[in-house]
Amino acid sequence: NSSFGQTNVLDSNASSVSEVMVNLISDLGYSLDADKASNLLVGIFDATNNLLDSKVTADTYMAVANCLRVGGKKPAAANSAQTSQTPAYDLSVLMPKTSEPQTSSIPDYMIPPVVSSSDNSQSSPEERPAGEGVISETVEPEWLTPKIFKGTSIG
Repeated sequence: NSSFGQTNVLDSNASSVSEVMVNLISDLGYSLDADKASNLLVGIFDATNNLLDSKVTADTYMAVANCLRVGGKKPAAANSAQTSQTPAYDLSVLMPKTSEPQTSSIPDYMIPPVVSSSDNSQSSPEERPAGEGVISETVEPEWLTPKIFKGTSIG
């Protein structure tokens, strides 16, 4: 900074200009809306390599929190960049080496036998729902008569 402006705002501990702006906007009493907060979040995430830089401090996280609190959205590139930096591990070295190819991953002793369910009279009480019985095809006569309330008090 060559101090060329009328007012100079400097913070050598800040991780980015966007972090300084978040603090300056709140210190001046201006309101921060979701659109402005999203733009500032892009600046913070870009300048700090998605918050992985060594210059990130608790104040940086507070600036991010303030932007998220008013509805700012984290940049989509930040999420994809973090997942692309995740190392890929080769887990094949942990698998046992076998000389013959395996035809099935389930051993024969673990496969239960198939039981035919065509005869329901053989089923145990645990297999039948409570109260289930033989359904009659004939309808009881009183079932078809209308039920009319004939009381005097309706309460």
